[in-house]
Amino acid sequence: MINLILTILSTISMTLSLAIIALVHISVFLGFFLTLYWCIPTAWEKIEDLIDDYNDKRTMKKVKAMTDEELDDYREDHPLTTKYEPATWTEERKAERAYAKKHPILSFVRDALQTLARVLWYKVPEYPSDIKRYFRMWIQRATRGWAVSDAWGFDWYLARVIKEGCQWLKENKHGVPCGCMPNTLAVDMGEDNDEDMKKAIAKWDKVLDTIIKTFETAENIQENHWFYQETKNYSIKRAKEIRATNKKMKEEDPELFGKRGLYVMTKAECKEYEKGWELFREYFFNLWD
Repeated sequence: MINLILTILSTISMTLSLAIIALVHISVFLGFFLTLYWCIPTAWEKIEDLIDDYNDKRTMKKVKAMTDEELDDYREDHPLTTKYEPATWTEERKAERAYAKKHPILSFVRDALQTLARVLWYKVPEYPSDIKRYFRMWIQRATRGWAVSDAWGFDWYLARVIKEGCQWLKENKHGVPCGCMPNTLAVDMGEDNDEDMKKAIAKWDKVLDTIIKTFETAENIQENHWFYQETKNYSIKRAKEIRATNKKMKEEDPELFGKRGLYVMTKAECKEYEKGWELFREYFFNLWD
């Protein structure tokens, strides 16, 4: 009986040992290849940067040795900035859709392979740093209200936070600023009535709605979907030019920018947008409950 127990224990011990050894070998094997997999894109990026730096230095050396006439000719052939032509982009998208319609299977396979390549080559190597950044972002937001990654697009982040905060304040408020009361003297004396309170709530709701609308518009402007002009410098001619461009781009690609689309703000909308900023400044110290 004792020999049987010892044999069983010995077998279990040997099995566990083999399993542990196999796991160690597999971990080392996978770790080696995953390390290579994550290092290769980084190394390739560094090599591309070195090549770009080398080419830039050669170009600068060549430019410095040019005469004024040669430099003028070079600038004509190599402009620093190029004019944005929406037709070029829409034509490319139109050609892609035509190809997909003519060759649906090839287009599907090509898109699938491109997506797989992007995931394996770019996404997967970034997972460790992404996870680290997300945890750091949560901790920074919890401790100080904003994260370093938020500052990369601080205008968009603050617009969303202010908009959503004012929406919550409107729906869950327990009072209104004294300045919204029609009879501030009665408020100071503690003699306000229900009718005054209803008027004050209506006024405060309107103020918050204007502020909410302004920061919702700010999100659209920041994402380059809406075109805004200052009221004092508003140009109807410029607005018409942008509308014509947007119309042409939408005709070429009806799904451009999704539901938000492209939009040129009217002068009245620009004025309302600016009014929201004025109210935000005026009632900034009343945004509490």
